[in-house]
Amino acid sequence: MLIRKLFISFCITGWLGLPVFATTWGDAEVADPIMTGETCKVSEPASYGSYIYQWPSKYDQVFWPYTDQQGIWVCEASGFVGLISDLSLTEQEKNEIKYYLATYIPDNSTIEGKLATLEALAALRELDMDERNHMKRLLARWYEQLGDHVKANKYRLAALYEIVDHLSNDEGNEVDEYHHLQYLYLATAYSYHLGRTDKGNTYKQAFEQLSINLTDPDNLGFADYLKALLEDIRHIPPRGALSLPVEQ
Repeated sequence: MLIRKLFISFCITGWLGLPVFATTWGDAEVADPIMTGETCKVSEPASYGSYIYQWPSKYDQVFWPYTDQQGIWVCEASGFVGLISDLSLTEQEKNEIKYYLATYIPDNSTIEGKLATLEALAALRELDMDERNHMKRLLARWYEQLGDHVKANKYRLAALYEIVDHLSNDEGNEVDEYHHLQYLYLATAYSYHLGRTDKGNTYKQAFEQLSINLTDPDNLGFADYLKALLEDIRHIPPRGALSLPVEQ
């Protein structure tokens, strides 16, 4: 995955003192996954860098381009909405989504409408745990950006429950080390942010234990990065926005 590769490079080169750079987009057309013969006018990243991991969405472990409106692709002809480059559907997914779009005409004229359609169609898709959890965290960040902290934290709570359940049932140690670190960070951060301090302390201890027993050297920088985020969490008031106050 490109995002993960870029992130590993970012961890190696370091994040302190990086200036803030802009991101740029280019126009593109892709085939509509629902309506044969139709195309979707979309945007694709033209330039960006590892500085995207400095932006506030890092606390939810979701990153640009997904946090940008242009990173949510909309097909005007069919009404389909999906994350950037994620238009490959199975026949079953295509049939269920086609039926949904014919039954519930989506309003994709606003970002709120796009998010509602994105969530509804994602629920019809065969996503794995990481993809489902990423969607919940992404929706949390989007609603926070829109100023609805209550709704954002509802998605964080749902993501937290899913992570805890996933880790509790990982008897075969199928979660790779990278995601294990990320999930324990999220369980810690979300628990603290949602006022579940005791649970947060438990997950933090597990995160620290894993951090000192890493087997993949590529994950050392990632662990340090997540530790720094947890330090920030201590200065973020619970139950509100999951971002450092401006004065910080």
